[in-house]
Amino acid sequence: MTVGTSSKVVQILYLEDDPLDVAPVEDRLIRTGLDYQLTLASDRKQFEQAMQNTSFDLILADYLLPSYDGMRALAYARTRDPDLPFILISGVLGEEQAVDCVLQGATDYVLKHHLDRLVPATQRALAEAGERKRRRAAEAALTASEERYRGLFENAQEGLWLVDRQRTTLMGNRRLAALLGMDQAALQGASLASCIRDPRALQILERMCSEAPSSNEALELTAANGDALHIIVSKSELRDVDGEFNGVMLRLTDVTERRAAEEVREQLRAQIERANRMESLAVMVGGVAHDMNNILTAILGVASLHLGSDDAARERDFTTICNAAERGSEMLQRMLKETRPSSPPEQLIDVNGLVKEVVTLLERSTLSGIHIVLQLAADLPPVRGDASALNQTLMNLCVNAADAMKNGGTLTICTSTEDDEWVQLEVRDDGEGMSDAVLASTQRPFVTTKVHGTGLGLAIVRRAVEAHLGTFEIDSAPGQGTTVTLRFPSPSRFREAPSNDASPPSASGAAPLAFVVESNEVVRSAVRQLLKQLGHRARALACVDDVLSALDGGERPDLTVLDAALPAGESVEVIRALRRVNRAMPVLLTASGDIVNARRLAGSDPNAHLLEKPFTVHRLREALESAGVATSDQGTLGLRRGTR
Repeated sequence: MTVGTSSKVVQILYLEDDPLDVAPVEDRLIRTGLDYQLTLASDRKQFEQAMQNTSFDLILADYLLPSYDGMRALAYARTRDPDLPFILISGVLGEEQAVDCVLQGATDYVLKHHLDRLVPATQRALAEAGERKRRRAAEAALTASEERYRGLFENAQEGLWLVDRQRTTLMGNRRLAALLGMDQAALQGASLASCIRDPRALQILERMCSEAPSSNEALELTAANGDALHIIVSKSELRDVDGEFNGVMLRLTDVTERRAAEEVREQLRAQIERANRMESLAVMVGGVAHDMNNILTAILGVASLHLGSDDAARERDFTTICNAAERGSEMLQRMLKETRPSSPPEQLIDVNGLVKEVVTLLERSTLSGIHIVLQLAADLPPVRGDASALNQTLMNLCVNAADAMKNGGTLTICTSTEDDEWVQLEVRDDGEGMSDAVLASTQRPFVTTKVHGTGLGLAIVRRAVEAHLGTFEIDSAPGQGTTVTLRFPSPSRFREAPSNDASPPSASGAAPLAFVVESNEVVRSAVRQLLKQLGHRARALACVDDVLSALDGGERPDLTVLDAALPAGESVEVIRALRRVNRAMPVLLTASGDIVNARRLAGSDPNAHLLEKPFTVHRLREALESAGVATSDQGTLGLRRGTR
């Protein structure tokens, strides 16, 4: 039978063999206001079967039945549920028997001639049972929570040390025991001094265990195997509900591996900086040598035109000028050899392999804590050049990217091809980025945004790329990261361009036409004079655009004297433009300072020849004749004595 309207239905089992006694009990249950369902059992079998099939909230039982009784029913109920409320109802129960029933586990008893008492007894029994259930649930949750936090405490990667105000250990986890080289059980109750043998470390920990504020401290412990452990210690105060200081929890973090990684990173950074300083010296000397050789080319070249004079004083003066220029050139060559003793070996470089090699080297040091994404093109053609220089170039870019991502970030390195003529390498970070002003300044040598930087990282990168006849681009904005794009010519770029074999030679009887492509105006003018002396018409041009305009205007040179160090890799573009109109025309590549770039360019074209600056008119004639170009003397000076 179900009575009431509340959402919680109270399941009640009533053991009673006399139907006449059921109705009065039900009447009292109705008065409780409970929403209940009453299940009747008249003997042992029905009672025990009902207990097995249903979960009850309350049991009412007659004290005395013909073949069963309430006490045996109570004993059975307690085996099923020790907390289930159980009320005995009897007409014969005396005071002593009633007390004995309660002592044996009955919740309450009610006499049949006082059934009105069943209402409060039922309400109280259900309320107490509910409270016990809530309390036990809370205790279970507390126990689970304690176990959970104990698990976190025990399995923490840091050494956790609870110490009271008397410097006595309350608790320590497994990691702490391992750091101290002790058995965990021995930690309980151990004093601070008995756990720490090093006087300095003990002094630091005793200071941190006081109530006085303290910052994180670094100390050194000795591991069980004798190795030194570098530890960072922090603390949290332990206070009671009244705010009274009771001790501290110390957190010991082992930073030995991190410190070792930082040392490796610093060593690698120092190696890179040393290499950059050496390269900076080479950059400076190479720049000076280039500029000085250009000046000496003009001096020596023009002065050599005046040698062989019948005037002894004049001859002596110009000989002195030429000798001085020669000595200056020799001095510059010695300086170059000191800063770059030998030319690096040329080889075909697998750029994808180079990227993987550099990343493997840096990922556990400079790039630790940074997410690295590699997007490497399949079937990437090789690049010809100096693998060591390109390795250092990529390392410089990776170090710059790491410095821009102090709190971590993503470094993306991509390789690709462009028109089957260029191999592209892109290094992209999502760091702090740079403003236009900062970006412009970083590309000037000896200007740096770092505290201890040399200011040559990007300058060296640019120089290495241009030495490989490539291009360098950098794009950055504040908060948008930085992208550096390097482009290197693939071997296919140096294949002979389609030639117009119908290119007309110089007009019959006219002097051969020579293009002089030189960015330095003084050198351009001097070489023009030398070529005129050798019987050529010289057309002075400053850049690739001038060459293209001349070719578009129908001019067809018989010879080109080309500066191998035109800005932005224009020398390659000039050769390609010339080869489109004349595949076999001799090209004389002039170079000063570090001539690796010029050698590389000369090696890419079978009709290109190298001439080192500075040079005299006689050396120029020898270079032309070696290239198969005929010369003639247009004057009496300079060539009479074959001045070297």
